[in-house]
Amino acid sequence: MFKKIFYFYYDWFKNLKKDSKILWLLIFVKTIIILTVLLIFFPSFLWQELGWVVAEVGRQPWTVQNMLPTKMSSSHLSVWSVKFTFFLFLAIFTALIIAEFKIMILAIKKGPKVDEK
Repeated sequence: MFKKIFYFYYDWFKNLKKDSKILWLLIFVKTIIILTVLLIFFPSFLWQELGWVVAEVGRQPWTVQNMLPTKMSSSHLSVWSVKFTFFLFLAIFTALIIAEFKIMILAIKKGPKVDEK
């Protein structure tokens, strides 16, 4: 079964023009690079988030059953620190969305590349 699928794509690739082969090889290489980056960085992100969930879920039953005082289970961040972080993220992501829209508008105005033969 896998052999038939492999030879189906192998024959298809073999019959392509040179330019098309280069394009498909670039797409394949980019896909491999993206998957490699995901395999390297996604597990660390996943473990970080799961660690946070375990810490919060582990803390909650003790607080609910009055075995751990609420003062000890809550964060000791100041209001100023939380507000500053929120508005910093808000400013950064607002700047990024503005840049994204400007890039999209420029690309739309430029239009597709048309080859006249």
